[in-house]
Amino acid sequence: MLRRFAGALLVLSVMVSGLVGLVPVAPAIAAVSPVRAADPPVTGECGEGAQGIICGGEVEGNPGDPGRDSSTGMTPAPPVCVLETLRGGFEVLPCYSDAVGWWSNSDQCYYSAKDKPGNVEKPAGALDTGGWFQCAKQECRNFCWNTIWLDFPPPGIVQISPEAAAYRLLETIPLTPITIGLAPDPTVAGSRSYVGVPVWMWANNPDPLSFGPYDVNETLGGINITATARVTSIVWTMGDGSTVACATAGTPYQSSMGFAESPNCGYRYTTVSTGQPGGKFPITATSQWTMDWAVGDVTGTLNTTRTANTAVEIRELQSVNVGN
Repeated sequence: MLRRFAGALLVLSVMVSGLVGLVPVAPAIAAVSPVRAADPPVTGECGEGAQGIICGGEVEGNPGDPGRDSSTGMTPAPPVCVLETLRGGFEVLPCYSDAVGWWSNSDQCYYSAKDKPGNVEKPAGALDTGGWFQCAKQECRNFCWNTIWLDFPPPGIVQISPEAAAYRLLETIPLTPITIGLAPDPTVAGSRSYVGVPVWMWANNPDPLSFGPYDVNETLGGINITATARVTSIVWTMGDGSTVACATAGTPYQSSMGFAESPNCGYRYTTVSTGQPGGKFPITATSQWTMDWAVGDVTGTLNTTRTANTAVEIRELQSVNVGN
């Protein structure tokens, strides 16, 4: 196959330079650049008899950015990728496409990282360094594709560590602060509580993105990673110098509960809020998120927080003497 590649490049070199006779391959590669203005559309999974694509010579590392030769200080000529048609013709191809990814010489397709396809499991004995990739081939004038597992990322797709993939995944999850539930209700005008009276705190209408669990399965940097994120506690800063850590979302207050204490997330103020800005204690509810992740047999845990804010007015109960 490589001998046929070399011959094809030689013919291509003659066509580009306009010379007759033997022309060295390397200068020809340096002279050729991709000529296709646009990629064919990606249409669907490859069927039988998909037309093959080959690339001119093996390329080490990133095909689109070969880097600088440290021994000479010169930048190598960019690789030349060509389409071999069934009739023996050739067409120069770009080695990278925004639509279908990086070219692979050995597999004769464009690769890009993809999510796990449906209920398909990775092959038995597959390495933890691997991931799911889309292999796009050209069939007539369209690209068709197959999603396959590779133990190592194909050329051009940067391999990252499982830990780095986990950090990147955590950054992509749109986790939100809780919606604060509080009794007395700060959203009701004139609502307040009093020194010594129980205050109830809770996460109002918690969902997977504000409290968890939130499950995710992604392919990042050629690595397939699964993770579950959930809130493990909510730390309430009460504005008077005290904090309360609640291991649950708390219990919503109902008027029928009267002056009872919250069973799992509550507080009693011992001073009034008169001297505070706006006459209220500022309250923050900081959700402590934990994300457990796995890349094959490699596992770990990452933590992050989200914070919500409110305020509460606390006054002092006045005693009134009533005569007999």
